[in-house]
Amino acid sequence: MRTKLPFKGPKDIERVALGDFRRNHIALARRELRFVSRGDPAWDRSNRQIFTDNRFGKPLEQIKIFGKVEWAAEGMRDAIEFLWLDLQRRAKKGRGIGLDEDYLASLVMWDADRGTVLTSLSQVRDGVTEMHFYPNVPYARKVEQGQSARAKRGVVKPAYRKVKGKFGRSVRLFFDWTVPRGSPKVSRTNGRTARQDGIPVPRIRMIQGGAFQ
Repeated sequence: MRTKLPFKGPKDIERVALGDFRRNHIALARRELRFVSRGDPAWDRSNRQIFTDNRFGKPLEQIKIFGKVEWAAEGMRDAIEFLWLDLQRRAKKGRGIGLDEDYLASLVMWDADRGTVLTSLSQVRDGVTEMHFYPNVPYARKVEQGQSARAKRGVVKPAYRKVKGKFGRSVRLFFDWTVPRGSPKVSRTNGRTARQDGIPVPRIRMIQGGAFQ
């Protein structure tokens, strides 16, 4: 009596093994997506984009061995608006010793894709993938060190923590120090900018992100 084997040869074994790998990998990627997007409003409202092996629109079933699946959310604009308004709110609340009208007027966004300075949300274009936020005054470091009477915890670092807690799963966020690239006007005629003096200021970098597997 001869037993019928389920495979005709090595190629059939390879095909079945590859199919199992793809199914398991795709299932794992979807579980990771559910985990990282849980509780993030940007993911709930977004049209998710799928990149398979760095190619947009490539079917998941065609993923290579040890390939990569990236899920991208269109939550960038929500995060930009949230952070910009929070920075302005903190700057207004902290008016006092060491934090005056110059600080509020100097807050800018830097569109890293096009290298342009923005001063209002209406200037934010669709499809932006990287935005920087910073105050352009020489005393910005002192503010972050708590030397403002009404902003003891600073302005930029607390705003960074808040936006990271809310949108940290849909965009990538980084806090560092940099000499500003833009030099917007400030409200007082004798106001100076950090760029003019070459003084580093606190910066939040926001980059379009996704969930990777």
